Amino acid sequence: MSYIKVDIKPKSINQLRKENPDLFYELSWYDKEKFATTKPKAETLYICPQVNGSPDKTWDEQQVGNGGPNLTVPTANQLIQCLIAHYEETGERLLGATYSRTNDVDSDGSRVYVGDFDADGLVVSYCWDDFRYSGLGLASSRKSPGTSSIESLEPVDPVELSVVINGVTYVPKREE
Repeated sequence: MSYIKVDIKPKSINQLRKENPDLFYELSWYDKEKFATTKPKAETLYICPQVNGSPDKTWDEQQVGNGGPNLTVPTANQLIQCLIAHYEETGERLLGATYSRTNDVDSDGSRVYVGDFDADGLVVSYCWDDFRYSGLGLASSRKSPGTSSIESLEPVDPVELSVVINGVTYVPKREE
């Protein structure tokens, strides 16, 4: 997947669910979790919903390496805003049969992941960091100046946008 430019709004996941009930799978386990009630700061990010080559690895194996000073793992909120913005702009539901880990953990310390965005809605769930699953990858984000709504970002410098996972460098696939 390529990076998508997203203007992050200062809205909690719970606010996003209330505004877009048809876009979320009905789960209430995270209603009072900190990651679902916290409002992010307004900023523009470039988010890759799932880094190529990242599924079927543990959290430690998926960690962002020295791919550049601005490369991080997005929060669940940031990834959700990316998926919603892309859907509203294109009608396409990314992560339809897969999930991506985020930088958030729940109150028990389990890693929050987002995905399976199909007609039933977007799923927000959790798993252990040492869990492997062929449909569970890692999302990636980077900061970038400027403001506009969503658009694809074609990598200018593949080294800057690369992710090091378990000693192997992965570069996001450029979609033609």
